Amino acid sequence: MKHFSSLRIFISLIASLFALTATQDAKACYANFTYSNACAGDTVWFYAADLYAVYTWDFGDSTGEVNVNHDTTTWHVYTEPGTYFVSLFVNIGAEWDYHYEVITIGETCLNADFTYACGSSGYEYFYNSSVGGSSFFWDFGDPLSGVNDTSSLMNPYHQYPSGGNYIVTLITSDGNDADTITQNILVDYNCNMGIGATIYPGTWGLCAGDSIVMNVSYTGTITSYSWDFGDPASGSDNVSALDFPAHVYDEPGCYLVTLVISDGIETDTVYAVFDVQDCTCWPGDANGDGEVKCDDIFPIGMFYLTSGTPRANASNSFTSQVATDWSGFGNFMYLQRLMDMKMADCNGNGTIDNNDLIAINNNYGMRHNNHNNVSNMQEAIASDPTLWLDFGQTEAQQGTTVTATIYLGSANIPVNNLYGYSFTVNYDPALVVQGSVSVNLSNNWLGNNTNELMITHDDYVNGQIDAAVVRYDKVQLASGFGQIGTVTFQLKQNVSGTLHAFFGSSAKVLSTTMYSSIVSSNMQVFKPVNLVADDLLVLNPAGISEYQNDNALSLFPNPTIGIVSLMPANNTVLSDISLFNTAGQLVFIRSGNFSTTVSINTADFAAGIYTLSCKTNNGMVMKKLSVVK
Repeated sequence: MKHFSSLRIFISLIASLFALTATQDAKACYANFTYSNACAGDTVWFYAADLYAVYTWDFGDSTGEVNVNHDTTTWHVYTEPGTYFVSLFVNIGAEWDYHYEVITIGETCLNADFTYACGSSGYEYFYNSSVGGSSFFWDFGDPLSGVNDTSSLMNPYHQYPSGGNYIVTLITSDGNDADTITQNILVDYNCNMGIGATIYPGTWGLCAGDSIVMNVSYTGTITSYSWDFGDPASGSDNVSALDFPAHVYDEPGCYLVTLVISDGIETDTVYAVFDVQDCTCWPGDANGDGEVKCDDIFPIGMFYLTSGTPRANASNSFTSQVATDWSGFGNFMYLQRLMDMKMADCNGNGTIDNNDLIAINNNYGMRHNNHNNVSNMQEAIASDPTLWLDFGQTEAQQGTTVTATIYLGSANIPVNNLYGYSFTVNYDPALVVQGSVSVNLSNNWLGNNTNELMITHDDYVNGQIDAAVVRYDKVQLASGFGQIGTVTFQLKQNVSGTLHAFFGSSAKVLSTTMYSSIVSSNMQVFKPVNLVADDLLVLNPAGISEYQNDNALSLFPNPTIGIVSLMPANNTVLSDISLFNTAGQLVFIRSGNFSTTVSINTADFAAGIYTLSCKTNNGMVMKKLSVVK
């Protein structure tokens, strides 16, 4: 049975619960959150207290496929037991807030447990630390309170009529099994909160190599302090008995700081996670996320022509270079995380401009100490704009050059307040000549080519080309839609197959509230987009004379809600049947020789348009299949 001694946890929790149901009028930005407990392999739900913000969750799980999310209410599956540091960053306009929690994922998958803390006037606040439950039933042991004696909330509170002992019961259930815990609690009507402490790690300026003073507030009469800075490599300096100590972290990373306080009778333990950053500059890593890539063009466009202290001994070499902070009002930015603007001065000459693109191009793909970033965008919804590819044709001969047009937005759903965008187009290098893939961004509706910065980078080995555009005049377009570029491929000789061109999941658009003043407006908001791919049939050297699309194969029913039948006509024999979704991902494959009906069960497929591609003895066949729900 787990118990948490820190009253700070309870107070934070109760504040979060009230915030979830109250109107957010006292503060624009509030980062607290609550979460459900679970064991390894189960789903942990996270609930943001602020319902009107832009969110970045970091689940603290480096082994997870997706470690970052941007929804109000979200979830994560931890595959291994252990302790994880979860953070939530929220922003509204120019206001931001951070909150950290330390959560434990255990091995027991259903276990009822709770702790409690007293308040004034007979109030008791209950913290549900159960594992694995999805529904809860509380009995507060106060039958005279009528219907208020029970609750189904995750973390309720109850006001008792008088002090004394009460039997409190919690039953937690996962829908199949249930677990019960009963505790005898003592209600003190004259309760005071006793001792307490809150550690404020801050949201930026925690730099490796610097002396970081612990910013903490205390309540009550405290007689002893015991700090553990979570940095065992520092030896004896990892602990302190001072009330306001300082510590030097030699390496960047996340550190769990523990403080135990006592008044000689009561003991309390509080935690905080310190995100210690590499505050040196790595030329090309303009957004400070630990990797040089096309998104690094965004801060250069956002803060174009901003000046600060030049970097001593600056170069474009990908090395750690010490730089004086540009910090002051407005001289910071937050994209992936809150950063000093000096990071965007890639070449270190003291001015952010297009010369900084040289460092990005020279060091593209280089990495150093990597921090979590927002490259994994949240799932787009129907009201989000669409980014889509269109070859304008269904087939092409091997050895020819083909071009797909890239569109963003539509007349029905335009993109509002656009300042930049980035995307990755994936392709099959087995069908494409090395060095032939290029993206042309000059014909786009974002700007007029005289107020834009652009960057592209082809990774032929992995079959992907990156591209990004950002304005640098600090003026927004109200809305727009249409062509934003083209991507061109030269097809190899003597090949055949289907060229699947599709966008990577990190595609995003950048919205900003920057107008004429860089000092007063420094907000950047990434938004997701719906992604639509396109396919091109590459004909073999013999030159298939007819692209069989109508006569060789029929689909029934189409649209389908479940089973769809592939019915070959006449003497047609099907082989190598493949089905792709709009992102170009293979969702079904079957090999063999089929002269009779082949059935595909689409019941588990998402609704949408799919591309069916299969070889036949009469040539290639490609058809569109509509799956509806």
